[in-house]
Amino acid sequence: MELSLFLPIAASLLLAAGMGASDTADAMGTAVGARILSYRRAVLLFALFLFLGAVLEGGKLVEPVGREVVSGPLFSDHPLPLSLVLLLSGAAVVVSAWFGVPLSTHQVILGGMIGGGMSGSLMVGPGGVGLQGGKVLQVVLAWCFTPFLSLLLSFFLCRALRHLFLSVKNPAGLNLLFSLGVVSSGCYMAYVMGANGLGTVIGSFFATRRGELTPSFLRTMALGGAALVVAGAFALGERVVRTVGSGLAPLSPTSAIASQLSAGLSVHLLTQYGLPVSMSHAIVASVVGAGLAMDVSTVRTRRVRDLVLVWVLCPLLTFALGGLFYALYFR
Repeated sequence: MELSLFLPIAASLLLAAGMGASDTADAMGTAVGARILSYRRAVLLFALFLFLGAVLEGGKLVEPVGREVVSGPLFSDHPLPLSLVLLLSGAAVVVSAWFGVPLSTHQVILGGMIGGGMSGSLMVGPGGVGLQGGKVLQVVLAWCFTPFLSLLLSFFLCRALRHLFLSVKNPAGLNLLFSLGVVSSGCYMAYVMGANGLGTVIGSFFATRRGELTPSFLRTMALGGAALVVAGAFALGERVVRTVGSGLAPLSPTSAIASQLSAGLSVHLLTQYGLPVSMSHAIVASVVGAGLAMDVSTVRTRRVRDLVLVWVLCPLLTFALGGLFYALYFR
């Protein structure tokens, strides 16, 4: 296999494994934290719905990420620097999962692509590449908007669900309602993450290839990505699940349902506009919003602050690496 093909594939697979290690918590951390699902069952459900989301709606992200953020043949003609950035990014996501920190695969991917596109446009001239400033601005604004929307939705939804569930007097029926709500909302999140998260990973690989997006390409990449997501989730994901499921604020079934539905709705909405946004941002903000609705004192603000700092630094780091690698490549 040629190096120009091997490296982008390896980078995409490592990112998918990192997403499984880091982002399983996004969809199923609340269910595991609330002790409704075992970790293994959560991962299997996560993989199934993630694959469905990637196949059915992943194309809404593959084209924007692969062709619209940076237009022109820069990445397809010169895939080596981008592939190296994505390999390092995938490794960073995996390492962070080892320490129980949920990184955003979207941010490390887009940071590297934007940095590489900016550096490449300076090196090869506007005829060879076009960094689409309007699209980049949309993505950055969407990154900022997603946590606020998720937090607000979760806060109000948690309060509404609490009043609703308190009106149910049958304990057995209430427990069943809780369990179904948490599992179904987690499956919905996994579906949305397949469309947005795995779609972004596939889009980064698509950027290094020539030609048009085809259904067979999308299915093949979705299947391979889902398999690596499962591998990453079983290898390292449980540490991050504990962080999101119980490390930010104690979760009840009510707050778990509110968190998952709010995060899924926020990301799914922006998926329709082709915007790659972070499910990690959405679910962490949703858990905080639910914690505020239940009891403000239970929110572990120091832990939240540390995560926000990591979210700010990671895309800046991959942006710098993307710019540096392409500058050295064309030197």
